[in-house]
Amino acid sequence: MKRKCFALIVIAVIVIAGVSAGSLHAAGNIKIAKIGFVGDLTGPLSNYSWPLVHPHQWAIEYINNVLYPDGVPIGKDRYHFELITEDDGAKLEESPMAAQRALDKGIFAMLTVLGTFYEPIFPKLVEMKVPMITASPFMTEKIGGFNYRYRNTAPQVMPGTASYVVKKFNLKRPSVYSETGAMGTPGGQQWVDALVNVGIPRDKIDWQQYKVPLSESKFLSYLTKSINLGADVIVHGATGEYSGTQAACDIYFQAKELGYKGYFCSYTGMTDIQARTMLGPKYASYITHVYQGEGVDAYTNPDPKIRQWGRDYFAKYNEYPIDLVPWGWDEIMVLVSAAYAAGTVTDGAKFNKALAELPFDFLLKSHLKTPMLPQRGNKLWDNNQALMEVMVAGWTEEGIKVPAAFMVVDQKTMDIKSVTYPKKELIDYIIKEWHERKK
Repeated sequence: MKRKCFALIVIAVIVIAGVSAGSLHAAGNIKIAKIGFVGDLTGPLSNYSWPLVHPHQWAIEYINNVLYPDGVPIGKDRYHFELITEDDGAKLEESPMAAQRALDKGIFAMLTVLGTFYEPIFPKLVEMKVPMITASPFMTEKIGGFNYRYRNTAPQVMPGTASYVVKKFNLKRPSVYSETGAMGTPGGQQWVDALVNVGIPRDKIDWQQYKVPLSESKFLSYLTKSINLGADVIVHGATGEYSGTQAACDIYFQAKELGYKGYFCSYTGMTDIQARTMLGPKYASYITHVYQGEGVDAYTNPDPKIRQWGRDYFAKYNEYPIDLVPWGWDEIMVLVSAAYAAGTVTDGAKFNKALAELPFDFLLKSHLKTPMLPQRGNKLWDNNQALMEVMVAGWTEEGIKVPAAFMVVDQKTMDIKSVTYPKKELIDYIIKEWHERKK
């Protein structure tokens, strides 16, 4: 009996040792593939970079530790992934050098906020066959070849937001504000085109351009002119360096000072936290007539699982999960899926071809956090541009951001393909969740 028990123990030890050795062998054979993020981690635009970096890192941790602890099968090897970050401090002259540092560390793909900053290194990306995905709203960026855009665009957001506001409130006399320059003037023209597309005659559109930096009075002179012209909506956003949330809040604040009673049509992902920081504790009184176009963020998503994911993100990083956050997570899922489809992370040409031709039903599609739609031929990209829903958001009297409409807009024609209005239960739930977060 003792001899039999001893034999069983020996067999068990051998089995356990074999399993452990196998596991160690598998872990030892997992290779590391590097994905680079280059952006403004310390400068004035860092509020756009960290909402990408954090979900990039979180997605990589999720893939490495939860989905594929033994490595993602890519060709004959198994891989885990590592995020390499390089800071350019929002200095245009530093951006190419930051990108080069990332390339020197052996990345197989690059991610960034504003691809425009890296145009000098585009030939290098082609030479080294390293694709780049940008989350920039500016249509002046060069997309195609090795450059991709994963976000909704100005020709989608602007027509969607303009259509909602103009039709809902029967508006007739818009004023458009945009920067001067290479990004500002084309951005302002896109707003004008969007308004014309929704039925506003061109001669009824007041278009004012401003130079950066602005004087201390900022938008007072522009707003005064708009009020004198009888403007019933101020239109702005995504037209240059100073056209984001801070500029929006300056407009809202000064418009109230001047007694403006109309509406605002904005391209910004402003959150209640940002509004409170920039406008003060009574921020809600400035924004009840604000309607802003953006991506679907993780707090306003109709899917309760995504909203829970957004709460988990906030708990982990203490950041509001603006639309950039789901995009940042998704970009990692897309890159890893393309590597799986290509069967390589070392053959850049083959990897880029697989990325460009990625079918809509790719490996990790079920893990996306953004409402996506297939492109022509059931592909993820159309000329390296992804297609996702536009959200038009409004504000309650308490200062809670709530969705007003979800739209699908054709980027090429600016035609609105579909509109979905949120159900009352969703609005009520978002308001309830907001109050719970404030406890």
